[in-house]
Amino acid sequence: MSTSVINIEAGSSHFRHYLNLSLRTAFVIFIFAFTSLFFIEAGVDFENYRQFFDQVRTYDFIDIFSNRIEPLFGILTFFLVQLFTGDFFIYFFLLVLSISLKAYIMSSSRQTGVIFTLLVGFYLFRYFPLYELTQIRVSLAIGLVMLAFQLHGSRFKWIFFLLACLTHYSIVVLFPIMFPADAAQRSSTKYITHERLIWLSILVSFTIIGLMFNTILQYITPYLTVLQIYEVESFGEVSVSPFTATILLDIMGIISALVLQRHMSASTRFWIYIQVLGVLSFYSLIELPIMAFRIKELFGVFWIFYIRDALEYRGVVRLHAVLFILSCMIAYFYFYFLGKSAIFPIHV
Repeated sequence: MSTSVINIEAGSSHFRHYLNLSLRTAFVIFIFAFTSLFFIEAGVDFENYRQFFDQVRTYDFIDIFSNRIEPLFGILTFFLVQLFTGDFFIYFFLLVLSISLKAYIMSSSRQTGVIFTLLVGFYLFRYFPLYELTQIRVSLAIGLVMLAFQLHGSRFKWIFFLLACLTHYSIVVLFPIMFPADAAQRSSTKYITHERLIWLSILVSFTIIGLMFNTILQYITPYLTVLQIYEVESFGEVSVSPFTATILLDIMGIISALVLQRHMSASTRFWIYIQVLGVLSFYSLIELPIMAFRIKELFGVFWIFYIRDALEYRGVVRLHAVLFILSCMIAYFYFYFLGKSAIFPIHV
């Protein structure tokens, strides 16, 4: 009798958890999809996507693989242009698909109410305008790779990682940190014992490769079509300030988190070390500013995992996460909507 009651209660608990997860995910998708209706066509890259959609409409299926666009994104676009005649609806479908992946990850947090709202607000202000509203191809790839990291310990993680790479080739940069991710999230004894040595090796390796990458690029570009195209556009012609407000904000967030790391588990520290890796990669690649910025932003999306985990702590770790969220919301709102280089300028 007692065993039956326990089984019923356990089943009820699992049902409530999945119901809560589903409702949260649906809520996040609705909020972001509704918001996007006012901004999609104002995106700086929307016209480029229009041209790409028109180009794909002239393709046979086999033509997708001769285009510089990554094959998975090309295949997805090929079928969408058959379903929708309007470019807005094609982009909107891609956006909803992208945000659905992020919504699932954000909704997996066990926090409720205000804390969960802060997590959603963090993504809305920091990432949504840059990725979903501007760089939808990268955004889809990021959603897939975030899911790969979410599925640590599962063989499916490699499937999602491969799908992410086939959506945007830049994701391959994250391949080396897929290996310590499992051990970190399980807080394995072996990983914890060698944690500092593992990350020192990773940080030094990425920095050396970054400093040498300009030379490496000269040798490999003739053999890779994608790099030849970027060479024409030139990685080095656009300047990126090494001390922008957003980069300094991340550095302050990293330093303050490192001060508090003794209060964190190995699985939470892992996400902070990724941010250190992103900043070091940025400065080591500063001679190739476009690449430096893109790789920095790619590592930067893992703040979501840190914030999600840190909000489940009590005391100074949660306070750090809340203050970082609020700082980012203010800074990125200004950057995206009010600053001189705003991508969605609001005239006030």
